[in-house]
Amino acid sequence: MFQRTLSGEALSWFYELPSESIDCFRQLADRFVNRFILRTDEQSTAQLFKVKQDKGEGLKAFVNRWQGATARVRNFDKRVAEEAFV
Repeated sequence: MFQRTLSGEALSWFYELPSESIDCFRQLADRFVNRFILRTDEQSTAQLFKVKQDKGEGLKAFVNRWQGATARVRNFDKRVAEEAFV
């Protein structure tokens, strides 16, 4: 039912959640709020160089976290972001 209220990036995020990674609605809500609502900690593009894939972290999870980090960047510079991702 929750996914019916989503569209665009939020809907993609929902469908890309790893299977059985959410145990309850509260956990889903917390992850959603952290990803899409709590964007008060704006950063510069240079901060993206600090975002690294954690040991044991799957690629999808890392990319989701990366997208969350890019969403908090003010004055986003795509060229710098691409360099930081590699």
